[in-house]
Amino acid sequence: MSKFIAAGHICLDITPKFPSGRKVQNIDEMLQPGALVHMEPADISTGGSVANTGLCMKLLGADVRLMGKVGNDDFGKTIEAILARHGVSGLIVDDKSSTSYSVVLAIPGLDRMFLHHPGANDTFCNDDIPESALEGVELFHFGYPPLMKRIYENDGEELVKIFKRVKARGGKVSLDMAAVDPDSEEGRVDWDAFLRNVLPYVDYFLPSRDEIRFMSGLSEPEEIIKKMLGYGAKTVVVKCATKGIYYGSETENGYQPCYRAPFIVSGTGAGDTSIGAFLVAAMQGRSLKECAAFAAMQGRCCVTAYNAIDGLKTMPELEKMIEDAEREKKE
Repeated sequence: MSKFIAAGHICLDITPKFPSGRKVQNIDEMLQPGALVHMEPADISTGGSVANTGLCMKLLGADVRLMGKVGNDDFGKTIEAILARHGVSGLIVDDKSSTSYSVVLAIPGLDRMFLHHPGANDTFCNDDIPESALEGVELFHFGYPPLMKRIYENDGEELVKIFKRVKARGGKVSLDMAAVDPDSEEGRVDWDAFLRNVLPYVDYFLPSRDEIRFMSGLSEPEEIIKKMLGYGAKTVVVKCATKGIYYGSETENGYQPCYRAPFIVSGTGAGDTSIGAFLVAAMQGRSLKECAAFAAMQGRCCVTAYNAIDGLKTMPELEKMIEDAEREKKE
């Protein structure tokens, strides 16, 4: 299997588990000032694109190095320990930074909310990646530029430097984005200029529709794909949550609906892990249609667990699930 690198944003996800069987219509029903809410044990796991997409790709058989930046603190050591249990390494430890974390509020019946600290992600830059790390790389995936200050500054100048180094070695580049808080510093970034500057080096661009809608002003997936291809991306994949996946290149376009999950626990990591499945399938030489089916099925599996990893399936398992689902459609 090809040598992959999953680089970019990494954090520690702390997810308090709300009592099962309870659903609410409004957050005020559960979170009131001074109230005591009885909870189940919290789920503590790695989060962010590096861990979510990277560990998914490893589960699917890829030789993956995870390249995120953490602080030399308790949260950073926890992340390193979790990744070590999965048999992966490659983190950059910065004594001057704190480790990023997110408190994930997955309240039954409501969409997720995140309390996020960017930490060491804000200082990640081209100089953090040694030349030796890029030896033999066939796919370099980068995730969440909007949550990484050095990466989004100056129209993505640092990211372009990284991508140029990968391309010079013959590797392919993939890029995932993240939601932007319009009231934050990144909300004032000229994202159109960022995309024009970065996308000529990107083989697979995999944003969500909401992310790219904020950045481009476009909302229809077909329009988004056309514009991003015009900016230089070779293949564009637009994740539309429960609406499915749209994809396009110069030679192939299509739509993949979602596969219905038997139950939903949390959407945490569903987009990241669907990307992992898409990229592994793509590097196996499969068609975009096949890649999109693998992505949709892995996303379907992901939402059945609180974290981004526990619900995932292997490539053979996904293939059988897709075959079964398609057969059921015809019956």
